Amino acid sequence: MLISVVIPTRNRPDLLLRAVKSALAQTHRELEVLVVIDGPCAKSSAALAGIADARLRPIVLPASVGGSDARNAGVRHATGEWIAFLDDDDEWLPTKLEKQAAMAMEATEPYPIISTGMVGISPTGRFPWPRRYPGKDEPICEYLFNRRSLFRGEGQVQTSVLMTRKTLLELAPFTSGLRRHQDTEWYLRVDRIPGVAFHFVREPLVLWYMNYCCRDDYGALAADTHIHASFVGVYVTRAPKTSPTMSVSLGADGSATVTQDPGQGSSTYFGHWQDDGKQIKVTFNALEGEQPVPPMVFESAHNKLQAVSWNHEVSLAD
Repeated sequence: MLISVVIPTRNRPDLLLRAVKSALAQTHRELEVLVVIDGPCAKSSAALAGIADARLRPIVLPASVGGSDARNAGVRHATGEWIAFLDDDDEWLPTKLEKQAAMAMEATEPYPIISTGMVGISPTGRFPWPRRYPGKDEPICEYLFNRRSLFRGEGQVQTSVLMTRKTLLELAPFTSGLRRHQDTEWYLRVDRIPGVAFHFVREPLVLWYMNYCCRDDYGALAADTHIHASFVGVYVTRAPKTSPTMSVSLGADGSATVTQDPGQGSSTYFGHWQDDGKQIKVTFNALEGEQPVPPMVFESAHNKLQAVSWNHEVSLAD
């Protein structure tokens, strides 16, 4: 079973080498790695020239065309029946393709799409995603967008986890010229094609590096965080009179802001948050000369954020 790995890249030779090496290190050995260099880049070409592996096939496009068209170019040059995508700043664990290939061989549909779990890696921590997998007969649109909790990673599919037949990508290529959300648009479109079915290897087999400041359309994330507004929420609760009002804002970049008694001589604390799948822990920045603020722990219930412990001494004036 020959699998063609397609890696689009532009001007990131150091990150690219990490991705390429993880593809060549797969326990499934019958593969080719097509690196599509989106516009001439001498450094990327030189970096690839240092890898002595006949399975590596660099493809240099004469001009930059963007992530969607670079992926489509890789598909056109592929000789394998199956295509697996890898973003140039991500990497695979060694058994990723082996486990996807085993599941693909069991699929009975004409166009199976084999996905895996992943570990989202950001400056604030490592997050095993997705937090849940689709239910039986759950449409991919509802899985991705009909959220049952407040936080990111509940329903998650990303380009670097995907493997499918070349024939499906010839029938439904990535949308040319699309700058953002190239993979999401593709999932929603192909899910309407008869014979398409999503399958999931329920293990985290991809390391997804989420550096919001430098990912571009190859990583399917915006260059600024405003596009992630749906992952930023401000939740205000009125507790009993023994506690002040709190406003809690959790950002997509892992930042956190907690304000006590907003608009009433408030105190504001800054820090970062982490989600272990059950609770949200906010750790506050230490300020020189001030008493440390203990962490705050939240749990999600009925689509509301509820503080379950915060032993910080504050004014109890209402």
